[in-house]
Amino acid sequence: MLLIVASGSSHPAAAAGEQIAFKRQATAILKMDNKPVKFWEVYVAEKRGHLVLVQLGQRYLLLDTKEKEILELDPGAVEHKPKGNDVVWERSPKSEKLLESEDWALRKIGPAISIKVRLAAEGRVLEVQLPRTPDWGWVF
Repeated sequence: MLLIVASGSSHPAAAAGEQIAFKRQATAILKMDNKPVKFWEVYVAEKRGHLVLVQLGQRYLLLDTKEKEILELDPGAVEHKPKGNDVVWERSPKSEKLLESEDWALRKIGPAISIKVRLAAEGRVLEVQLPRTPDWGWVF
């Protein structure tokens, strides 16, 4: 019985049905394979700074820098708030897919934090640079 319960545990990023609010990061920089991306946005979770939501066109990738995992989210699970530039993600196992990732690198670069990771199945390197804030002690 214990094995059944343990195998049914949810991803550490959030419990099923939980909603996580993200704030848009207007000063973020995003690169794919060391080149700028045309249509993108970057959001950081309000209460969990280790969760970074990257929007690439209609594709959403949730980077969990604490667990060093990437989830691809169903666009229907991400709700854009009518006022402001915030989004909310409602956790549902049906709307997320764990992507294989490798070569995680988290580092300080002046007044910013760089998150660099390789999407293994695609062979592409994603890099996000965010302004450093005092509440991001989890990085180092």
